[in-house]
Amino acid sequence: AIRMGWSCRFSHGCVSMAFVGLLAAFALLPGQAAAQVETECPEEAPDSDGDGRADCADQETGRLPAIGALLRTLPGGLPSGSTECTATLVGCSTVLTAASCVCHADADACFPGAAKAPKSEEYSVFFHGLGRFSVEQIDVHPDFSGAPGYGSDLALLHLAGDVNGIAPLRLGRTAPVAGTEVEHLGFGAQVTAGGPRFARGVKRALPAVVNREDCPTSSSICTDNEDPGGHPVAGLAGQGGALLSSATGDFLGIASGDSGGANARGRYQRYDSWLVFYRGLLSSSLCGEPDEAPEINTIQGYFPAGGDDLSAHSVEIPPDTAALRVTLVGTETGLLTDFDLAGQLGAGEAECESSDIGPYNECYVEGPAPGSWDLEVRREAGFGSYQISTAIYSEVGGSELFQPGTLWLEPLRGPVRIGEKSELLGIGFDENTRVQAFVRVGGTVNGYGPYVAAYDKSRPDRLIWDVPVEMAVGNGFVSLRAVSVENGSVVESSNAVGGMLAGAASAGFPQILAVGASAGELGELGEVSPGVPLNFVETALAPGASVKILGTGFADPVIDIFTPQGRLGDPITPQVDDDTLTFQIPEGAPEGPAALRVVNTRDNTFLASNSVSIVLGSPIRIDSVTQLGDTVTVDGAGFSLATVINFFGSGNSGVENFGGLAPGGAALVPINVESSSRFSFVLPAGVNPGRAYVQALNPPFIPFSSSGNSPSGAFVIRAEAAERVAAR
Repeated sequence: AIRMGWSCRFSHGCVSMAFVGLLAAFALLPGQAAAQVETECPEEAPDSDGDGRADCADQETGRLPAIGALLRTLPGGLPSGSTECTATLVGCSTVLTAASCVCHADADACFPGAAKAPKSEEYSVFFHGLGRFSVEQIDVHPDFSGAPGYGSDLALLHLAGDVNGIAPLRLGRTAPVAGTEVEHLGFGAQVTAGGPRFARGVKRALPAVVNREDCPTSSSICTDNEDPGGHPVAGLAGQGGALLSSATGDFLGIASGDSGGANARGRYQRYDSWLVFYRGLLSSSLCGEPDEAPEINTIQGYFPAGGDDLSAHSVEIPPDTAALRVTLVGTETGLLTDFDLAGQLGAGEAECESSDIGPYNECYVEGPAPGSWDLEVRREAGFGSYQISTAIYSEVGGSELFQPGTLWLEPLRGPVRIGEKSELLGIGFDENTRVQAFVRVGGTVNGYGPYVAAYDKSRPDRLIWDVPVEMAVGNGFVSLRAVSVENGSVVESSNAVGGMLAGAASAGFPQILAVGASAGELGELGEVSPGVPLNFVETALAPGASVKILGTGFADPVIDIFTPQGRLGDPITPQVDDDTLTFQIPEGAPEGPAALRVVNTRDNTFLASNSVSIVLGSPIRIDSVTQLGDTVTVDGAGFSLATVINFFGSGNSGVENFGGLAPGGAALVPINVESSSRFSFVLPAGVNPGRAYVQALNPPFIPFSSSGNSPSGAFVIRAEAAERVAAR
């Protein structure tokens, strides 16, 4: 499957946002059990925190483990991360949150290639009972407007692995009407008339009723809250909070960047009109094998500002339990909140413990002895509420649970440079740990290693390895994993982490930093990430144009240009001016996608730079779609022999993407490219009369090489055309 920067996956469908509104009425997903709201709270109930409200009225909750906390870890910050927002599981490895959680108020700085685009390696998601999951890719809604309106305030986060053992929430089919009873859930601040009671951190619930009168737009859902003084989506970490139907448990929307405020009136962006086309990524079925689903229970606790620093809870572990996982999260009070966690059978020695600095902790025991286990929470700093959750597994045979002590890598913290030393951080390293690397060169993935790495017992979380000069720079992206080797064979592998790959100038490698027309502003390279694992520049260069390359390490360089037809003639010798190369693109270069690289020839080294994806001619676009019989003709610009299409229409099972690429790479809907401004295709079998949409894409299948959200791709398939298709 090919993925664009905002999650264009051919195997599951990729769609222009302009077309979404035409098809928002199509059905979504099957059901899930209703959410239950605890509304009874007797006056004599305890008030642990002394805020004048009973604990049960505070509506703190560990229910619905599919609603998690979005954490962000920054250099110098808490090792486990700080609570940024709420994020809700909508697929086995996909969560939904607000775009303002990862972009804040600035929409322009939010998309791939922007200097301040969100970095997936900074984020993780915490689920009660299951712990933290790293984020692999962030897809921001392409129409996100930022402040002040916060339009299309949505982001899909793809996790590094499946969240086995819990079911994603079911997406609501329609917007609720006024008077519908709903419930807010989130990890944000709870507020009283006198200001914040305490800040973000634990999951809270609050009943409310839908009110349509003062919503800013028809795509929002506004509510009257039963208790405006205790809103779980107000203040810090408020965005991304989930809105659920009290009657059905349907997931109706998320808190956007303009939610909350003094009156705690949430404005909730609807999302069904966007995510309907990603239903292949979404699921309301249990993730993983049913036998491996844990029983998850959550206990509430509270540390007052003074008093005891230790709190104990008990949990019964039944016989034949395969594994016990305990997770802890506490409120972040503005001061440093630091809770520690330990678990043991009765009064015995601790069998699992965690003392990470911060309010998030987790520990894991495989094959725990049956009986009454004591779970201890110790306060090292701070105060406030906490939630401790247990996940009891009857089987874990096929589970992908992360077990502390196994090989695991942290996200890369900088580029990997060929010819220099590189650092890997993680756990489970020893003298037998090696490093493997994988680099895509053109259409082939090259594997390197395993390479010996320096291991120091005084720093067991770090490996230092020499990146060999034999490694190709390729597309400028490398995927790494740590492996354990015994007798020359790999016996264990870590997770894979990826990042930018470049050749070190000290080792003789050139590097491209920016590309553009010599008469204009140079385009900086878009940021390399697992979602877009290559160097690219959002600049169209005309055949015959004079071009400049800004870079480093040039030594008697020549330039190669590659198109879908192969290399464009002989290498080009540019004019060299220190760190700038100037050359002319050949007049006969075919329009469409291309890539260029710089090769140093001094001393016959022939060391190549990173390959950079460019566009020759015009950026791809669609201007009009016409239909004659069962043939569709598309006019626009930037089409090439490598162009493929997404083609959305009504099929027997609802809205389908008939286009994209088959697993072997062949186009599912072949097109006839007549010129760079026109192509045509025959309507595929199975398409029905009605509204349809065409989107054209060129390699490397990122937003800049797509026709994007153009409304010009929409048309209507006439009945007679569909009849001709059916008769073929």
